[in-house]
Amino acid sequence: MLLWAVGSETPSGTPLREGVALRLRLPSFRLHRPLATGAGLAVSLIGLFALIEWRTLVPDQGLALPTLVPLKPFTAIGLLLGGAGLLLLTPATQSRARRWAGRACGALAGAIGLVGLVEALVGPTGILHTTVTWLLGAPAATQPQPYPATALALVLNGGALITLDTRPRWRVRLTAVLITAATGIALIAMLGVVLAKLYQSAADPLAAMPLLAALALLELSIGIMAARPSYGPLEAFFGHGIGTRVARRVIPVLVLLTLGGGFVNLAALDTELVPPTTAITISTALSFVVMLVVIAQSVRLLNATDAQQRKLLRELRDEQEFTRTLLQSLNEGVVVLDAERRVVGVNRRWCELTGRSRDELLGQTPPYSWEPTGDAAERDVVMRPDGTTVSVLATTVEVPHPGGGPRAYVTTYVDITDRKRAEHALADHIRSLEKVNDELRDANQRLEQALTFKGDLIAMVSHEISQPLSSMASLAELLVADWSELTDDVRHDLAVKVDRNAQRLIALLNDLTLLFRLDAGAVTSRRASVPLADTVDSVVETLPEPRPEITATIDPDLHVLADLTHLEQVLRHLLSNAVRHGRPPIEVTATRDPDGVTVTVRDHGPGVPPEVVPKLFDRFGRGRGLGLFIVRHLVEANNGAIRYEPAEPSGARFVLRLEPAPGTALVAEPSRR
Repeated sequence: MLLWAVGSETPSGTPLREGVALRLRLPSFRLHRPLATGAGLAVSLIGLFALIEWRTLVPDQGLALPTLVPLKPFTAIGLLLGGAGLLLLTPATQSRARRWAGRACGALAGAIGLVGLVEALVGPTGILHTTVTWLLGAPAATQPQPYPATALALVLNGGALITLDTRPRWRVRLTAVLITAATGIALIAMLGVVLAKLYQSAADPLAAMPLLAALALLELSIGIMAARPSYGPLEAFFGHGIGTRVARRVIPVLVLLTLGGGFVNLAALDTELVPPTTAITISTALSFVVMLVVIAQSVRLLNATDAQQRKLLRELRDEQEFTRTLLQSLNEGVVVLDAERRVVGVNRRWCELTGRSRDELLGQTPPYSWEPTGDAAERDVVMRPDGTTVSVLATTVEVPHPGGGPRAYVTTYVDITDRKRAEHALADHIRSLEKVNDELRDANQRLEQALTFKGDLIAMVSHEISQPLSSMASLAELLVADWSELTDDVRHDLAVKVDRNAQRLIALLNDLTLLFRLDAGAVTSRRASVPLADTVDSVVETLPEPRPEITATIDPDLHVLADLTHLEQVLRHLLSNAVRHGRPPIEVTATRDPDGVTVTVRDHGPGVPPEVVPKLFDRFGRGRGLGLFIVRHLVEANNGAIRYEPAEPSGARFVLRLEPAPGTALVAEPSRR
């Protein structure tokens, strides 16, 4: 199956250009394990039957070899152990005990073969004789000497079983070498049997082997190959490569030609149809013709495979070119990183964003040259060589490896400079809108306050002005209508009432004027040293008659730093408020402490209700008037403070804090006036 992917490699481990590679997926063969199991079982049964015949039939009949399974004892034992080891080791996953049992069988088979090889080449050692006698109970005379080729094949097959699942050393898998040698010995022994009959001469003693032993050892070798196809010569028959396909055609033909030619010659010799030389000539000519056919078919196969490979390479090249063109035409910057995050590919747009050439970017490893430096480096910007930055939106995708872990990384960068600029502009616009909204909200609040003030002012003015005006109008009407009938005392009394109402209106108008000035911030204080006792006395004298009892306990030498006019207005409002809402006696006291001067105005009335206290100094508080509101602002304008305290057991107390005038000393006891 032809695949290409970023960062992949060829089967030999060589990476292709631009991260594109070919990969061949070999098919899985499901019959190799049953074949190995069958071979192991057949070999084990051959060895087992031979041993049974040796133990039961041979001693009774006095034969040199068994008739049913004509194998020597050590060969039968070796085949039994080799087949058992193959049966144990065939599964791909085995338990630890099963794996070691299989290797032990292989080791015993190899040891028996090694002892047999030594006795065949050097002479009897007694080891094999003792072992066979212990197992079979056969007399020494009936135990034939082992064949060297059979012993060597057992050694090689036993070694192959021991090293079946071991790691290769020096890039060579020992199992493949051993099994190939064992297969070759068995095939040579079979060919030797044929040639020995053909030429009517004894074969080389070193290569001599009974035909059944050769077939059994060949079957054992093929079973080991089938157990692990990728470890031995059978690997050449699996897959879809050109060499594999040629091997599947050529190797069987060579084997069949060799064995077939020998058997044809043997048959011709046995039937005496043709002389031996003629049989050899005929078999050679037939072999030549068959080899020509095989070579022609192999050449045709190679040509077809080459054409198919060229077609696939062209398609791959076109696909690669299309992918490269597509990558280069993207409007986003693309960076391809390998598993170690080394840059292996970039497109044109990324070079434009970073201001660097392709050669400068390829091969870079973290930290990259386009990443901002510093502790507060932003991750969403790209640094250019001239120091400017480009705002980007980065997205990284991991390309997984089939074996687990990342194979490569692909990162895309989208230039969002215009988007960032639009976001900043939008943020500025939002801030300006919020500022305008705040201004509108403040204006609305001021407008609401103004509307509330207007409503309260209209209500207050209509109440405060209508009463004195109505009284003045009634008194004036009475004076005009009954002037001649009224006595002088009544006329004077009515005139005084008119004057009192007129003074009340003048005071109200003055308060309104002062209120407007306070709202406009046009009130300023001209503070100076003011005698507090004299100021209180003068204010008390200005209060309208009849007035309740007002006592002042103030040191005559106590002076405060304040605007005289403002202080008179403050005291007038506080005393008027006590007269209007409180009860006599009304007390005014003043004390000096290190922090300032405290002036207290107290009455003995019901006091201020608790729910009114929080808004007592607001506009139109305490009976919807302006007095306490004006008092608070005038006191604050003179760098003072005022507060309300409930008096005990009853009454209201207004506490005024003012700065003492320079040179005012502390007094021990104020005087009552």
